Amino acid sequence: YQTKKDTKSFVSVVVLDEVGLAEASPYLPLKALHPLLEDGTEGSGSDDKRVERDQRVAFIGISNWALDPAKMNRGIMVTRGDPDITDLTDSAKGICSNIKGEDGNVLKRLEKYFSAFAICYNFICSKQKREFYGLRDFYSLIKMLCWMSQKSGTDLTKAQLEHAIKRNFSGYSESDIKPYEKFMSSLHLENTESAGETKLLKLFKNQELVSLTNKMTGEFVSMHDAKLQWCEQTSKNAQFIVHVRRGMISLQNVADTEYWITISGQHLTCTKSKQKFCIVEHQNDLISICNSRSSGQSPVFAELECVKSFFPVIPNDPETNPDNSPLGLIKRSLITVEKGHGESRYLLFLTENYSAVQTLKNFVVTNCLSLNLTEDEDLSKDALEPFVLFGSSFPKDSEYAQVCRNISEIRLCMEAGRMVILLNLENLYESLYDVLNQYYIESGGHRYVDLGLRAHRMKCRVHENFKLILIAEREKVYKD
Repeated sequence: YQTKKDTKSFVSVVVLDEVGLAEASPYLPLKALHPLLEDGTEGSGSDDKRVERDQRVAFIGISNWALDPAKMNRGIMVTRGDPDITDLTDSAKGICSNIKGEDGNVLKRLEKYFSAFAICYNFICSKQKREFYGLRDFYSLIKMLCWMSQKSGTDLTKAQLEHAIKRNFSGYSESDIKPYEKFMSSLHLENTESAGETKLLKLFKNQELVSLTNKMTGEFVSMHDAKLQWCEQTSKNAQFIVHVRRGMISLQNVADTEYWITISGQHLTCTKSKQKFCIVEHQNDLISICNSRSSGQSPVFAELECVKSFFPVIPNDPETNPDNSPLGLIKRSLITVEKGHGESRYLLFLTENYSAVQTLKNFVVTNCLSLNLTEDEDLSKDALEPFVLFGSSFPKDSEYAQVCRNISEIRLCMEAGRMVILLNLENLYESLYDVLNQYYIESGGHRYVDLGLRAHRMKCRVHENFKLILIAEREKVYKD
């Protein structure tokens, strides 16, 4: 290739990613690199020849661990230590700054979290017995928060923070480390005080979301143009973040967090000043809002357009109040039509004796796959059914011909957008390295990825609905 180029201004570079993986091979394939890494020679011995300039190729090897000295002393070794808190914080800022179509608003809304998250991540890495969580999880967490903030256009709610943390830091139960609790405590959101002990008053829990409705008309208390009014739709203007302190509450608007519900005389309004007030429960699940009551005096209830009683509800908004149950997290990870959380990472399920296969398959078909279809798509039931590949330790299942057949099946599913579930197929992971890393190349409005078979690589188109699920034995993952 270089023979046709001007080698004084053009040079070819060979990059071997994860070259350290070959170091573990019993066949020692990296020994072939020894003469090629020598500066300007074809090998050693009395018949050494100077290699022509157009025959020399620069080489870069990337590895997660050190190679043997015979290779490292033939070049310049560059090592990178673990990033400190400053490095992690700067990386998080850089990720947010690269979002297209933003003028820095996302960075302004999220910057307050970065230092706390960096400290928390460093603590988790220092305490884990083996490297289960890594930089990929931290960067994915930051990206997900950026996508959430970009789509909602507001500060993140507690439910959104919980969702992003659980999506990226869960699955490891063999340690005393509890990532979710650690992250949330670093943000000082551990206060779970509520306005009271009854079922109704427990809706007003610190940092939770609530909407106030008119039970007779179904309208919502909403903020528009810095004024409170009744609205028929439950938008972000009609959602409020609850702040509780010693039984007193404050309500902060989600759409514009500078504004708070306040009481002016006997009327509800909204201003940029935070105000505390009391919640009084009535019959029929209704509440009223009043200033702090003095002993021996009846409370004076505030009204909005002659309405003094409100029916509190939890907003049914998947953006600001996502479902954070285990099934809710799985469902959100497998939905691709809504791009609110960006490109979802492929899922790894830890189970015992592969008992989760049928349960997971039924849940996926029933709750997730049909939601990925657009109005123009009408797939058959067989096309929606996940394709399950199950490996074994039988000799023929490990043969190269069987590996090629499995890769061919996966390739067809990738192009058609059909979900693939892999079980006990460690011999395929090497071929799917770029797929598992979601190392896509975009061209002509489509995504492509490399599939590897020994020394051969082929480009494969990746449908936007394609999902890959790995099911593995819990004990094996923890030990290996």
